[in-house]
Amino acid sequence: MAPMSSQTYSSTLAVNSATPITSSNISALKSAFNGKSGIIPTILQLLVLPPLITFALLTLPLYALTYPIYGRPPINPPLSEISHYLILTIASSKVHIYTRLMVLTNVIFRKILLTPIFGVAWHLDEIFMGSELDKLSINEPVFLISGARSGSTTTGHLLDNDPQFVSPFGIMTVLPFLWLWKLTSYLEELGLTPSRESFQRIIIEKVTNDAPEFVARHEFNPFKPDTFEVPWLCNRGFFQLGPDFGADEMINTLPVSDRRTSEYSEVLWEDFECYTDRIMRKTLKWNRCKKRIMIKGHFIAAAKNFEKKYKNSRFITVLRDPEKRLESLLNFMIANRLLVAEAPLTPTFEQILATGEAMTRLEIDYMREEREFFDNDDDGKARKISIKFDEYVKDTESAIKKCYAVINDDKKVPEEISEAIVRGKEEHKNRSKMAYRIKLSLAEFGVDVTKFRKLINH
Repeated sequence: MAPMSSQTYSSTLAVNSATPITSSNISALKSAFNGKSGIIPTILQLLVLPPLITFALLTLPLYALTYPIYGRPPINPPLSEISHYLILTIASSKVHIYTRLMVLTNVIFRKILLTPIFGVAWHLDEIFMGSELDKLSINEPVFLISGARSGSTTTGHLLDNDPQFVSPFGIMTVLPFLWLWKLTSYLEELGLTPSRESFQRIIIEKVTNDAPEFVARHEFNPFKPDTFEVPWLCNRGFFQLGPDFGADEMINTLPVSDRRTSEYSEVLWEDFECYTDRIMRKTLKWNRCKKRIMIKGHFIAAAKNFEKKYKNSRFITVLRDPEKRLESLLNFMIANRLLVAEAPLTPTFEQILATGEAMTRLEIDYMREEREFFDNDDDGKARKISIKFDEYVKDTESAIKKCYAVINDDKKVPEEISEAIVRGKEEHKNRSKMAYRIKLSLAEFGVDVTKFRKLINH
């Protein structure tokens, strides 16, 4: 089944007339975005171009030598895709001039310049460690695949306490080069680079200052498992550009469900599966004492292929009320714009409606694929489990026991997990929650709530 089209969305889910955004929400949006200056980021982004150009020219001959042997790395977009967004940016009349400048300099040109740099960095792993990576066995991987805003990050952080597991953490997926992980670890031992703890504090402080709405909604820690595909989408794709070019392009930059969203999406998913396999092998080699790997994300479109490729794989999903999840996701996408957008401009009404349309269409398809995958257990070996968000919140121990009925053949929950649950409860009591400033309703995103309820309950 093809993904929901814009025409189908308009006739089945969109409100008949766009609901005006309340004055309090307008004020909240202006407060969140106008407080972020665009001058300093612009200057820094322009200043980084000359050294980036120099480095790209230095690595280009090396990339030209390694490319015929190892091909295009799965973290580099095809040139045809770069050309598509270059033309789109220049030709689009809807894009703000500042956004157009930032897209051209900070996304398009940077993508072109990073192609030989990232290409050589990826190929170095293949040159020095490729044969070793090929020999590694990926045994009984656990894929925590759920819809966004379902509580999967908290679940992933909890499962990360299991001593049998290893997971690539956030910063590793931003720079997915095993030789670099080894080098930075060695330099840290020599005291030549900041410690992991101090580096973690620096990153969290910067992200908190730049995008407090993002941090309020997301349990952010660069040294913990996070949504696996997002850093890859930012490196490989054009995830940052979606809201500026309308709903269809936003879907093309964020194809979390059906593989056929555009002429580029099938290649993108092939790259993702190649990338995932390589990162799992690199992570296992990096942590020789660990035998099992866990990956957490929202990549339901890859689940069937992963199930076939990794025969003893286990799958977990967290299910949350679709209406609450969609509203949370839409507001999160606006908050996320503070972190990844190329221009700190308050989103326009058209961009908010485009976000509502794109994410609703994606979520409808995501839920369909999720049900189809998790309800289908062909071999009868119970290697898939769905846990409910509300049950997880009320009784974490019982929900985790259900997970381990799938994760471990002996169904035993490790002591480290039980201890982490107790610690988590204490931390939750003492943690002060930040109030959200950005909190638009589904109607303000252009989604008819009554129609949405009927559709998902059908």
